[in-house]
Amino acid sequence: MKHEVPIEYKLLMEVSDFLKIHAPSPELIEAISYASDDIFFKKAKFWRCLMDYKKYGLRPPYSIHTNANKELYYIHLRFKKYLI
Repeated sequence: MKHEVPIEYKLLMEVSDFLKIHAPSPELIEAISYASDDIFFKKAKFWRCLMDYKKYGLRPPYSIHTNANKELYYIHLRFKKYLI
């Protein structure tokens, strides 16, 4: 979420800091996703991740690896979305 919708992610983190909670609740994430017009929140990938977050919290049962190519891909997405 941080890479694909940084504005909504920042909003979630600010609300979490304001409420002094470690991580936003799944209900808060779901409410912001319904309020946003971004197509990211309509993808099956997002809803699968949200279901995992509801079930497992911050630590999914499988490891998530990233590399330089994935980071460059997400940087490219942000540039394309917000600058072009």
